[in-house]
Amino acid sequence: MTSTAALSLGCGDSAQAHKNTNTGGHIAMTIEQRLSNLEAQNATFARANRRLRLTVSGLAVLVGVGFLAGMNAADPDEMTLRKLSIVDAKGTERIVLDATDASGEASLAHFDSVGRRRITTSTASARGACVNYSDKNGKVRIAAGTYGNGYASLILTDKDQKARIRYATMPDGSATITRNDVTVEE
Repeated sequence: MTSTAALSLGCGDSAQAHKNTNTGGHIAMTIEQRLSNLEAQNATFARANRRLRLTVSGLAVLVGVGFLAGMNAADPDEMTLRKLSIVDAKGTERIVLDATDASGEASLAHFDSVGRRRITTSTASARGACVNYSDKNGKVRIAAGTYGNGYASLILTDKDQKARIRYATMPDGSATITRNDVTVEE
């Protein structure tokens, strides 16, 4: 019991503690020894307190981030928005997914490096669905579409966007091919 008391106070060896058993188990210490022991204990408590504060602060930050992330992501497999723009390294829009049109049309547009629309796919309840391919000047050269009334077409245009070849199926199932020549050389 005496050696345990000596170890817990951090002073003397067991011979010193055994020698002091006649004083009722109390170990005689100088004020300097006692002050040194108290300072060591205070330093230990201060380190433990710092670690505890850092741990609690870290946990509070994690809980806060988790809470905010949970508020913003009701379903982590889903993202809801009306328009999404993807830009290149220069900040030029390259792909735009847009459902903000007041008429109910939704579109996906691909732009070239200078910002010209090159490919557009779109849907609209009254007009059906279409795909347009544009040349480097932004003019539609190929247009394909299906419409609500059963009509479907593929139109090839010249550089001035004049229809030159049209393939179509009519609502009654009939098909047409139209070729519009500008001039015929013989």
